[in-house]
Amino acid sequence: MYHVQNPEDGNSSEDTFSTSSSMMLQEKHLDKDFDSEFSEEIDDLGDKCFHFDREVAARIEEQKGIVCSEGHQYSLFDVIGRGAYGTVLNGMREDGRPVAVKVMTEASEETASERNQEVSLLRNLRHNHVLELLSVAEMGRYVFIIMELITGGSLRDIASKVGRLSPGQTAAYTADILAGLDYLHRHNVIHRDIKPENVLLNTEGRCKLADFGLARRLHVDILGPVHDASCKP
Repeated sequence: MYHVQNPEDGNSSEDTFSTSSSMMLQEKHLDKDFDSEFSEEIDDLGDKCFHFDREVAARIEEQKGIVCSEGHQYSLFDVIGRGAYGTVLNGMREDGRPVAVKVMTEASEETASERNQEVSLLRNLRHNHVLELLSVAEMGRYVFIIMELITGGSLRDIASKVGRLSPGQTAAYTADILAGLDYLHRHNVIHRDIKPENVLLNTEGRCKLADFGLARRLHVDILGPVHDASCKP
């Protein structure tokens, strides 16, 4: 089996808590039918290598990574995270830009639907506090979603290390999250899975909303209720 190789080593603190409650309640209101069981995480990384099918492993070996439709080539390295909707690998574009590569296996129509939903939403989202999607590739039964690499860990990681956050830190992180949510809501998108694991921090300590596998685009009727675009009114 093919083993993914390891790469070489080489704020404002103003009061935002009332706004936070309002924005989170808006997320809950817009998605009142959300089933929390889909947000369960797989926390144990286990093996740091990803094992592809023999045929796909041979193709990756031959072309020294994966090649996307726009022509960029991406090398794949070690596993940096696992979740309910895929495994995330360290990667690098041919020009030296580090990236995160989410690998999804299309084992069912439901998996394909979740992938298409995430890609469709992220392709059109550009905001300082929303994780950026760079490209997508398919090979065999695998789908590779290439995203910007955020190396500061998640809010869950920070909370585990330092325990209780200071009021200033809490206000700064909250402001970033609300800015991201406000942008999403103004573009008729609800995230549906806001939690510490899905809020990533860059090297400057600023937050980005990640993991849009459960997100939905809404159809907004000014004269009526808000509907999930994936459902019939």
